[in-house]
Amino acid sequence: RQRSGARVQASSLEQADPLHASVVTLVNVLDQLADPLLALERCLGWLEAGGTLYARLPNGRVHALIMRLADRLPVARRWLLGSTPLHLHVLGPDQVAAAALGAGFSSVRVIMAPPHAAGRAARALLRSLAGRPVLTPSMELWARSPEQV
Repeated sequence: RQRSGARVQASSLEQADPLHASVVTLVNVLDQLADPLLALERCLGWLEAGGTLYARLPNGRVHALIMRLADRLPVARRWLLGSTPLHLHVLGPDQVAAAALGAGFSSVRVIMAPPHAAGRAARALLRSLAGRPVLTPSMELWARSPEQV
């Protein structure tokens, strides 16, 4: 922000001022909302024509697998999950893409994202597998608003 002079607004989805942003970023948000589609529609309304939405969220396929395994091992469940649900929604890549398209976005792409804590070797391995179905704990949604809004 200091280098580019870009205006940055950090707020909740409910309290954000109407704006015409070139980029809207959501990190670990969509899986926590009662209505992810409504949130995507609201984000689309904030973007200027051709603007970009970036969202990082848990990969529902991986988290559903973890939850199934934890159900079989009650001790592991308490250790992995505690007593609080991790996500209101367990969304897979196809569901996220469909929701973004349903909200009106174009050029929708969902990719598997390496864990933030992954070392160089892990990131290099995941990059070498690009284009193949790889299960990682997180995924990224990249979507563009239509050129004519």
